[in-house]
Amino acid sequence: LPLVLPAPQAARIGGLLAAAGYALVAGWGVPAQRTVWMIGVVVLLRALGANWPLHAVLLAAAVAVTAADPWAMLQPGFWLSFVAVALLVASEPAHEWKPPEAAGWRARLLAALRGGLRSQLVATIGLAPLSMVFFQQISIVGFVANLVAIPLVTLLVTPLALLGIA
Repeated sequence: LPLVLPAPQAARIGGLLAAAGYALVAGWGVPAQRTVWMIGVVVLLRALGANWPLHAVLLAAAVAVTAADPWAMLQPGFWLSFVAVALLVASEPAHEWKPPEAAGWRARLLAALRGGLRSQLVATIGLAPLSMVFFQQISIVGFVANLVAIPLVTLLVTPLALLGIA
């Protein structure tokens, strides 16, 4: 694909295909569909050369998701996922220190841990008001559990499950 398209565009299309494939393997549930539609909108906008602001991209993705599933807006997961994406993208530091390629594995691990902790803090604090509206509670244990569960599921459980399917 990079021989036909510019590498960033090929990477976006490859990411969309991978997300769609994973969503199909996972059973094409509503959260997986929502993710595929959101990624699809971003890929389409970038393919058209559109450089839209974050709020316009999220609005376009919300329109695509609700066109595919009109009842999606009534689900807390719809609002939580869109707000989480907006928070994480908007809170990304403009210039975050990253270890150079020649840095040791400890520096790269520390940078990854720092980034994961920052992302989890942003998501936990930013989604607290919506959690109160939808569930009338905020999970403090969820913050700690996600610090362990997200890397474990991402780096170990999901690859092993996909390997088992293959």
